[in-house]
Amino acid sequence: MLSGEEAARRVQGLAVKYTGIEELVKRYDHLDRVLLTASTVIQNLDVLTELENRRNEVEAELRQLREARQQELQSIINVPTPAKVRVHTSLKAHKDTLAINEGVRLFTNLTTHPAIEGRQVRIEAQFPNRSGVLRSQYVGFSTIRMTPGEDASTILHELGHWLEDMDKRILKQSLAFLKRRAGTEPTECLRDLTGNPHYGADERAWKDKFLDPYMGKDYHGEASEILSMGMEYLYRYPQLFAQHDPEYFAFVYNRLRGR
Repeated sequence: MLSGEEAARRVQGLAVKYTGIEELVKRYDHLDRVLLTASTVIQNLDVLTELENRRNEVEAELRQLREARQQELQSIINVPTPAKVRVHTSLKAHKDTLAINEGVRLFTNLTTHPAIEGRQVRIEAQFPNRSGVLRSQYVGFSTIRMTPGEDASTILHELGHWLEDMDKRILKQSLAFLKRRAGTEPTECLRDLTGNPHYGADERAWKDKFLDPYMGKDYHGEASEILSMGMEYLYRYPQLFAQHDPEYFAFVYNRLRGR
């Protein structure tokens, strides 16, 4: 079984292995532009057909390489035996149930942690706060409040908070990781760090070198975003995550395997 550090190195290596993807993207874009221009000035159908065939060949090769890269990424990131969890939800809209099912699938593919094996999590509808803002959140007691219309990555994120709640060692480790990374750096207002005015005036974070300022959010020792945001990046941007912050990548990878 790979360590988090080795997994990060392998993901980094895929950027080198699949450098051909960038060249193919350039070739495809070039042929697409040529074909677009040619279709307005060239009347010879054979020439246009040849250009279209060349573009389609590049597109097929590009798709094949991307699929191969994705399969390798998943073989590194996903666990061989996904966790089994039970979900009870009061949300009935088709779009919401699809998002919940996909979010749970993503989550269980990333972890085999014994703390959540066979356990049930409730996913209920969220309501606006005093400011009228809707924001999905884990509220404790194995319950997630979901804003209707959210996507699967939001469910994945909140399930990360659930896992952190189910195994307090992860919370302790995440807080220690955050404290060490922050060092003596002061917290800053998330509104200023992100430019997002929807954050409250009291929401603060340590900037550090995190890919997203929200990763360093300060909950005064009661919770953290280290695991949840790390899971999101492990799923959505694994190569960027491994390249930019291999230490954080490895930390999340190991925690998801109960290490």
